[in-house]
Amino acid sequence: MARKSRRNVGLIGLGIIGSRVAKALRDSSFNVYVWNRTPRALPNFLGSPAEVAEVCEIIQVFVSDAEALFAVIDAFEDKLTSRHVILCNATVGPDATIEAARSVTEKGAKFVDAPFTGSRLAAERSEMVYYLGGEDDLLDRVDPILRVSSKATVRVGHVGQAAAVKIATNMLVAATGQALAETAAVVQRAGVNPVVLEEALEHHAVHSKLIDMKLPMMLQGDYEPHFSVRNLLKDVQLALALANSREIEIPATAATARALEEGVSQGWGELDFAAVMKVYQEGDAVPPQIAAEEVPPETVVNPDPPTDAVEVPVPKSEASAEEPDSETAEAIAGQTPAAENEREGEGAPMELARAATSPDENTPENPQPSETIVDLPPQDAEVLPPSENPQTEEPVSEETTESPEAEENPSREDRVPARGLLRRLFG
Repeated sequence: MARKSRRNVGLIGLGIIGSRVAKALRDSSFNVYVWNRTPRALPNFLGSPAEVAEVCEIIQVFVSDAEALFAVIDAFEDKLTSRHVILCNATVGPDATIEAARSVTEKGAKFVDAPFTGSRLAAERSEMVYYLGGEDDLLDRVDPILRVSSKATVRVGHVGQAAAVKIATNMLVAATGQALAETAAVVQRAGVNPVVLEEALEHHAVHSKLIDMKLPMMLQGDYEPHFSVRNLLKDVQLALALANSREIEIPATAATARALEEGVSQGWGELDFAAVMKVYQEGDAVPPQIAAEEVPPETVVNPDPPTDAVEVPVPKSEASAEEPDSETAEAIAGQTPAAENEREGEGAPMELARAATSPDENTPENPQPSETIVDLPPQDAEVLPPSENPQTEEPVSEETTESPEAEENPSREDRVPARGLLRRLFG
């Protein structure tokens, strides 16, 4: 077993990001000891997280989700001491981060909340950005290690707060990616050369590095994973859970979650999230529909009605839209492995995204038609017997079309067409 040294750094999780961070640390003359759920032919690959803790006091953890994070903490066994600092680089949300910190401190070690932003290229160039939550003295201690793989660190506050910032920023990533795909699709269907869109956005206020990275991928159909659909969906689901626990409505994020969920269902989960563009490309899936609001029926009124005239609503066909209908990381005890080439995997259950956009469960699927009510004529009006004008009679429909106002105010009486009755009343 190697001896401890201040230049020893442990790293657990060798996906897209973890493997590149390990290389950067080696290139900076650190002694890097690694572990991954699937063995790798790398220097200093050890047999378990506990073995890593025996030779390293500072350990970075790049795993897919909360379940994998807790499995790693358990696998440290009794090897953690007061000299150890565990850097949680996983995106698992504030609640799971706080719970993980509690488990680590119970083992006697210290914990830093350290999620990052930056995909594969940023990791290769050591241009990641870490959001940090924890005590200042701990952050000072780990700063030389984090500086190797990053261009900046942002000290957010307490443990859990950095995780919240990470989730919030990925809400913008997801919404921007989806909006960009929709924009590109509209421009292309309008017959515009997509190169023009790139130039137009370069001079627009919404221009960003994310657009520079993702728009060419979308237009070229290049979906090599930098940040996968599955992982972004996981982060968006965490955002929905966080907002729901704080009683905040985030409809744009909910809609984006549905689009990402559709991508996973189409088999694009391991592609880069630029693949949300595929729904608009010929031969791929139909883009997910967001349920349209019910279109209220229009009411046509005689411009000069008699005093006793009855308003005759003309029903309009209702709008309709079909509502379109993760693999967690392998735990230490032999769970199903997730995608090996990802920095993060699936986290919160996908039902969160569905729940955020599903209709009210109290809404009846087959509402019964309301009782038909027809205004009776004044007593002094002359009513002709039906037999005298048989050619003008039309049956009164027993079905009614309820408007949104009628649902909000049940006491309002819906009026239905009764052309035969009107002709008899007013000639």
